[in-house]
Amino acid sequence: MKLTKCPLCGAIFRAKRSTAVYCCDAHRVAASRQKRPKECRREAVEGLVTLRPSDTPPLAPVTLTEPISPASKPRWRWYERLDGSCDLYCDSEMNTRHVARIVWRNGSYRLDKPSGLTSEVWTDCRVAWDAIRDLMKQRVTLSANGPPVAAETV
Repeated sequence: MKLTKCPLCGAIFRAKRSTAVYCCDAHRVAASRQKRPKECRREAVEGLVTLRPSDTPPLAPVTLTEPISPASKPRWRWYERLDGSCDLYCDSEMNTRHVARIVWRNGSYRLDKPSGLTSEVWTDCRVAWDAIRDLMKQRVTLSANGPPVAAETV
């Protein structure tokens, strides 16, 4: 190991590493803090403008005449569960709602939730998905600002 002179305090010390410059961490940090202000100063660049709060106009309230984005149609999606059942969700811009669940029982798919809506059974999962989605779309309508609500029967 070689002897090195600390540039901050001038003390001669035995360096533990070949790249050591300062005698201790405190002197390394102090030297870094002394260097920082000089490095942070930047010269003005031609073409760039620095604005102060006094340079900007005050904020004014804005009244929207139309929605920012048009309401999109709800998105219907199936989620396959580990137990073999499947859940149908209806996603809108504002929320996600669980709408139905089908389960595999005795070799066929049946509607489990909501119960009592239909007693129909399906042997193919995709066919069950399509039938349940169509059934739920007939039963459920989306309100303009919130979650799906039951459609009224005439």
